[in-house]
Amino acid sequence: MNATEAERASTRLELAALSLLAIVPILPYLVVLLDRGVPRFHLLADLAQMEYDTRRVWSGDTLLGLASRFGWSHPGPLLFYVLAPFQKLFGSSSTGVYVGTTLLSGAAAIASVVAARIFAGRAHAIAILVVLLAWLTAFGNVAANPWVRVVVVLPLFAFLVLGAFFALGQTAAGAPAIFFGAIAAETHVATVPTVAIGSACALGVFLIGKRRRARALHARERRHLWIGAAIAVVALVPPLVEQITGPHGRGNLARIVSFFGARTAPYKSLGAAIENWAIATSWLPHRAAHLDLADDWQIPFAMRWDPIPATAPASARITAAIFVASMLAAIVVARRRRDHASLAWLVAGLLGSVLAINALRAMVGDDHYSLIFWTTAASSLAWVGALSTACAAIEARLATLPARRSRIMGAAIALAGLLLAARATGVQRAWLARFPFAVASDPEKAEGRVEIHRAIRAEVDRDGAVPVVHLDGAWEIAMSVVLEHDKEALDLRLADADLWGFPGGRSAAGAPRVKHVWFTTSLYPLRLAPCLDRLLAVGDVTVLVADRDVASCDASPP
Repeated sequence: MNATEAERASTRLELAALSLLAIVPILPYLVVLLDRGVPRFHLLADLAQMEYDTRRVWSGDTLLGLASRFGWSHPGPLLFYVLAPFQKLFGSSSTGVYVGTTLLSGAAAIASVVAARIFAGRAHAIAILVVLLAWLTAFGNVAANPWVRVVVVLPLFAFLVLGAFFALGQTAAGAPAIFFGAIAAETHVATVPTVAIGSACALGVFLIGKRRRARALHARERRHLWIGAAIAVVALVPPLVEQITGPHGRGNLARIVSFFGARTAPYKSLGAAIENWAIATSWLPHRAAHLDLADDWQIPFAMRWDPIPATAPASARITAAIFVASMLAAIVVARRRRDHASLAWLVAGLLGSVLAINALRAMVGDDHYSLIFWTTAASSLAWVGALSTACAAIEARLATLPARRSRIMGAAIALAGLLLAARATGVQRAWLARFPFAVASDPEKAEGRVEIHRAIRAEVDRDGAVPVVHLDGAWEIAMSVVLEHDKEALDLRLADADLWGFPGGRSAAGAPRVKHVWFTTSLYPLRLAPCLDRLLAVGDVTVLVADRDVASCDASPP
């Protein structure tokens, strides 16, 4: 083996090691999923609706992302298309959606560290790995979570990493950057400005660089660009088709533009948005240092719905100040050292943070933890840029040391990586020991939902009717019922007001006989309950029915 072959073999070994270390903390979730599965009736609310949308990919009905509470859907269905083969593989269970999500998160992590090693160097790959392991230590229980607000973070992080390399002229980074960026932007509308403006900036810098170098594109580079363009077209086709074929010429994209362009709710103040960004930016160092994930409750921290404090705590403000100071100092050092990769990450991370602050201003309604979690993608990349600046400087210093001392330092760095990976994995295992089932699923009350499903079927079969489900009241139970009926290919209709949220859903029109069904709980009470017939009560859930649609009720509560 000559020197070149030996170097290539060493690089391949490093790539394999870096990839493994990056995904080791995610593997416990995959093991639990494959061992225990996610049986039917375990999913509620948005997760049930997301699996429904994924199942509907095969019938051609899914052209948009998850429906929002504002009457429009998130921009596109690419996430559902990625998850669909896994859903098909695992049949009627919900396992496939979770397995696909876990593999997507792993792919984003691997793509980030591998790109850093190939396009920059060992020091930059180490920086990516360290920050990824810290992120997984802090938030790893969302890596196997398909919910739209959390599933986008690692793909958005990978988009920023790869987009920076594309801007530097690495065309091979373009196609995966477009893929991960499309996943993020189509899945959650809040990420659209970051992906759109980030893509435009990367393309602009790339073209300027090519013009300065006055060098024609090689055939391989042109092939990379064509592949990236093809991915972009494929991702854009479904939402564009829906926009063109939407009812009354008013597709989903038009509804989104109208909602944000002609909004009646005021924008949040810049100060409030910066406070929220500072809170989110402080989570990574704080939670990674204190191993808070091990003490999380069944619903992960990143999914919390409780309101954010109006004022950021002092610790968050201090962290944000350290963040900004570190980034500015790192930019100066990276420029002096001509460390283009670190500089590109720093700029991308800071640009992404500025765009995130602007997006936070556009949030409608109360601020919740889950609504600002996605901003950790850009701030995490900025931390990477600062760390890679330091790592690259240290690597240059090590190159001047005697070979023996350099090998010792290299072994110490490798050991530190192993310890960080073990630490991150241990935190995930500790959390899973308390909740050994699919993240954010609800197995404890699954038997009750089975009983509800059977009771509805018995009622409609006895009357020869078709169930018409309403989302008023306990909507999370209603979505579970819709999903489970779809899994059995049973005829189920939806109230006209709720059809927009279910691709392929059918209205009650044309059914010879219907039975309208509502659900009520203490958390989501139904105002119509007093004038409906009670079918069944299971735990906190009461199922109510009527032979006609009921829009109002004058009866007084008993």
